[in-house]
Amino acid sequence: MADRCAPIDHFIAVSHWYAGHIAPRLGLSPTRVSVVYPGIDVTSRRVSPPPSVPTIGYFSRLSEKLGLNLLVEAFLALRGQPGLEDLRLVIAGGMTGDDEANMVHVRARLAEAEKAGAATITEAFAPELVAEVMSRVTVLSVPIPEGEAFGLFAAEAMSYGVPVVLPTSGAFPEILALTGGGLSCEPGSVSSLAEALARILRDPALRSRLSQAGRTGIETHFDLHANMTPALVACYTSATP
Repeated sequence: MADRCAPIDHFIAVSHWYAGHIAPRLGLSPTRVSVVYPGIDVTSRRVSPPPSVPTIGYFSRLSEKLGLNLLVEAFLALRGQPGLEDLRLVIAGGMTGDDEANMVHVRARLAEAEKAGAATITEAFAPELVAEVMSRVTVLSVPIPEGEAFGLFAAEAMSYGVPVVLPTSGAFPEILALTGGGLSCEPGSVSSLAEALARILRDPALRSRLSQAGRTGIETHFDLHANMTPALVACYTSATP
């Protein structure tokens, strides 16, 4: 990749974390990289009241590498605790590679713990599912241990007023700092993840504050029309000979 970068005038990264992560590997000077955050069409998102039953959501590729199994274990640790006796889990997303085998394991783990009936699993990923999933969850988490270059699922959730719990890795701290729409947890830690989820699930006032902050943060920093489009135009213009 580094060998093919020479004739390219300019590069766009989706977060400052990723720009700092990838530019040195490709031998790029900071002046050749701009950061443009992915945008959300905020006007098409509607904030719904949280479900009457506390529900944890996951919406991404159904992969162990993306933290799905960690989230299932956190759910099992919380289900049945005071105030969370009826806790539910909503999982949705597509599969590739060895994900199908992992989902067999996930379903078996839920059955083994006698909690299969408390989980709804949709093995599909489609844009029309986003609004449905977000309307059914109290909090969303895709706890990727190694982090992500951005994490569009987090921005999507916050645009619907759904708080998130994300590990302190990759670009997640950057996104949470800009929005204030969620809580952090230690990467790869089931107990830390469960603790952060429980704080939101048990505290309606905290959940409401995070919901409002997240939505406002998306409107302020990640709006498709107000932020992303003009930033891209500025990048294209500056790169024009």
